[in-house]
Amino acid sequence: MVVEKSVFIKNGDIYTVDKRSETFTDSEILIDESVWGDYEYIGFNLSEVGTPVISDQVDLVASNLTLFRPK
Repeated sequence: MVVEKSVFIKNGDIYTVDKRSETFTDSEILIDESVWGDYEYIGFNLSEVGTPVISDQVDLVASNLTLFRPK
């Protein structure tokens, strides 16, 4: 599984991708100030190497994604 980060800008009610990162394959991603930068909205794209269609693997992909917010 590879991950690509997208950052968005909002104009009115429309969100537009401003930048996309290089893909990375780390097993953990720390979302801190260096990830957010000056942006208010970020998103992540998950895909397989070689970009095969993974739409039939939604449950598998979701089971590999964990978000943790420390207090």
